[in-house]
Amino acid sequence: MQEASLIQRGISKVSGAQPDEARALLWGFAWFFCLLLAYFILRPVRETLGVEQGIGGLKWLFTATFVGMLLAVPIYSALVTRLGRRRLVPVAYRFFALNLLLFWAALSAGDGLRTLAANSFFVWLSIFNLFAVSIFWSFQADLFSSEQGKRLFGFLAAGGTLGAICGSIIAAELVVVVGTANLLLIPVLLLELSLLCVRRLDAHASALNAESGPSPLEGIGGGLLDGFSATFRSPYLLSIAAYILLNALLGTTVYFQQAEIVKEVIQEEAERTAFFARVNLWVQCATVLLQVLITARLLKVAGVAVALCVLPCIYALGVGALGLVPTITALAIVDVARRSATYAISGPSREVLFTSVSRGEKYKAKSFLDTAVFRGGDALAGHAFNALRSAGVVGVGLAAVMIPVAGLWAWIGYRAGRMHQTFGKSGLETKA
Repeated sequence: MQEASLIQRGISKVSGAQPDEARALLWGFAWFFCLLLAYFILRPVRETLGVEQGIGGLKWLFTATFVGMLLAVPIYSALVTRLGRRRLVPVAYRFFALNLLLFWAALSAGDGLRTLAANSFFVWLSIFNLFAVSIFWSFQADLFSSEQGKRLFGFLAAGGTLGAICGSIIAAELVVVVGTANLLLIPVLLLELSLLCVRRLDAHASALNAESGPSPLEGIGGGLLDGFSATFRSPYLLSIAAYILLNALLGTTVYFQQAEIVKEVIQEEAERTAFFARVNLWVQCATVLLQVLITARLLKVAGVAVALCVLPCIYALGVGALGLVPTITALAIVDVARRSATYAISGPSREVLFTSVSRGEKYKAKSFLDTAVFRGGDALAGHAFNALRSAGVVGVGLAAVMIPVAGLWAWIGYRAGRMHQTFGKSGLETKA
C-alpha cells in the first residue's frame, strides 16, 4: 500500500492530478500507450503501401475510406445505443484484432492477394485509427469534467506519445528483420493489453467527480443517426465539425505532397517504411517535449480558444515552406512540426471541447465528427488536390490557395474555444 501511495503521489506531482484521480489517470495513460504503440507499428506499413499507389491511387483510397466511414458510423452508433462503455470497447477492439489477423494472412499469401489486401489495409487502418482513438477520448470525456480535462488530458496524451515513440522504434528496427506483413501481429497482443487497462480504469471511475448518468453497462439509447442530427442542430458542434473538416483538408494536402516527394526520392519499400518510422519517432519526441513544457501551461494561461489556433498557423507556414522548397528535408521538418502540434496541442484542446456536451453526444456526435467528417475532408482534399494540379496550381500557387484556408480554420477554432468557455462560465455543461 505504501508503494502504491508513492506511485500516486509521483503521478500527482508530474500530472497535476488530485490524489483520488491518480490511479484512474495512470490506467488511462497505459491504455493510450498500448493503443498508439499498436497504431505506430502499423502506420509505416500503411504509408509504404499508400506511396506505391501514387497520387491518382491515393485520391481513390481516401474516397474509399470516406465511404467506409459512412458505412461504419451507423454500425458504431448501433453498438453505442445498445452497449455501455464497459462492453463497447472489448467488442470494438477484438473485432479490430481479428481484422489484423486476416490482413496478415492476406499480405503473407503472395502477389495474388497483395494488391487487394494492400488497398484494403490502407482504408481499414484509416478507419481503425479514428474509431479506436475516438473511443478512447469519448471514454475520457465521459469520466473527466472540463476542469479535469484541462489539467489532465495533456498527461493522457503523453501516454499515447510514449507509445508512438516505442512503436516507431519497433517498426523501424524490426521491419528489415521480419518483413512488412509480420509487423501486423504485434498490435493484436497490444489491443488485448489495452482492454486490461480499460477494465482497471473503469474500476477506478467512481473516484472521479465527473462520473454520473447511466451505468457503464447500459447503452445510451436513441437512434442510429443521432450523431449526425445532433451535429446539425448545434452551432457548437457545427463549429467543431468545421474545425475538423479544415484540419483534414490541410492535412491531406500536405500528405499528398509527402507522397510525391517520397516516391521520387526513396525507391525501396523497406527504406520507405524505415523513413516513415524515423519521421514518426522525431514527431513523437517533439510531441512529448511540447506536452511536458507547453500543453498544460498554454491551456491554463491562454485558454482553449488560443490553443486551437496554433495548428492552423503552423500549417500556413508549412504549406508555404513546401511551396518554396519541396525537398525531403523540408518535408520532414514540416511533418514533425504539424503532427507534433496536432498531438500535443490541438488534439488535447479539441478533446476538452467535448467535455461540455451530453453523454450521447460524447459518443455518437463525437464519433461522427472524428470519423465521417474527418475522412470526408480527406476525400474532398484528394479530389481538390488533383483538380488544382490539373489546372497547373503547384508550388507557390498551391500555398497561395491553402494559406487563406488555414486562416479561416484558425478563426473557426477560436470561435469554438470561446463558445466552450462561455458554456463553462454559464454552467451549461451537460453530463446526462
